[in-house]
Amino acid sequence: MWECNYAREPLDFKLLTLRLVKKIWIPILAALLGAAVFGGGYYVKNIAFSGPPQYAKTSIYYVDYGQAPITGNAFTYINAYTWNEWVHTDEFLDRVLEQMENTGYGLTKAKIEPCFAADLPSDLRMPYSTVTTADPELTAALGAALEQAFIAFGETQPDIVDIRVTDSGEVARVELDDRTGRAVILGALMGAFLALAAQLIYVLMDDSVYLPSTFTYRYGIPALGVLYARKDGGEGAEKGRGADIFLAENMKHVLGEKKQIALVAAEPGMDLTQVAARLSIRLPGGDLEYTCAESPEKNPGAVAGLRQAEGVLLVAGCGAHNGKGIERLLDYMKLQNVQVDGALLWKGDRFLNQLYYGPGYGGRTEKK
Repeated sequence: MWECNYAREPLDFKLLTLRLVKKIWIPILAALLGAAVFGGGYYVKNIAFSGPPQYAKTSIYYVDYGQAPITGNAFTYINAYTWNEWVHTDEFLDRVLEQMENTGYGLTKAKIEPCFAADLPSDLRMPYSTVTTADPELTAALGAALEQAFIAFGETQPDIVDIRVTDSGEVARVELDDRTGRAVILGALMGAFLALAAQLIYVLMDDSVYLPSTFTYRYGIPALGVLYARKDGGEGAEKGRGADIFLAENMKHVLGEKKQIALVAAEPGMDLTQVAARLSIRLPGGDLEYTCAESPEKNPGAVAGLRQAEGVLLVAGCGAHNGKGIERLLDYMKLQNVQVDGALLWKGDRFLNQLYYGPGYGGRTEKK
């Protein structure tokens, strides 16, 4: 008789943290990859292939607006957006081309329009104009022509008394706004965050069993102990990494006088002969006899033999993504009147158990 407590199982923050820390290399690798992609992409696009160096000339003007005769207030002001629109209109472009007609550059409106910009950073009466090209001499010539276009524009506007140049800036090379470092940091943070979020979702969705206490709480069947996996990933029972310190005593207490013990695999592909050999090594001097029963997952009729066994131990793989499979198997065995005395966790993570329960819990490693 068993009762599944999976739906009421509390979140084990310690186990969650240990599992995330164990795979800490994943967000670190993702951070490095994100830094390389974002930082490298930004550098290639904006620095390495930014094109030839650009030269800019910025001029500052003073606009004397007319005043209303009654109120004494200015008729109007041109804002920053409007100034930037004006310098791209035919009225300005035609005047600039007229100034540049005999310079031999072969300019057109389509060529010079992207080179112009205007702004109004502070005082409404002091607009700025900027000319940017890849040729410093052309920049100087266009800057001077644009200044004359501003002056002529003021002469045609009834609301403007006068426009004069207060500062005709020098041509200077435009320094690139290199934000590669910021892109690297942003990419690293995004990569680490996305990897950590994906890792967290994966861990929360994983229904595997990693600890005996989890198995006992979830399925209501005592988990007698853990048989640890080999460090090098091998499966030879004679070179196993031991078992937790409570396994022998738990076996004695739970099985009592039972001698004929049937081992049932929770996963169809598990080799129970290795489990039986490992138990014989870890529990020397005992008179238990282990029978490797066929898993009901492969042959549902195998429960007939399990009903005749003195004792039944369910062997579940640690971290095998088998939580729901174990639940289904136990439910089937319950309906078939098969009494499961306890469970063993196979190929457990010794280091994880030691971190969770304490250094002594992992047992001793056998010498090879």
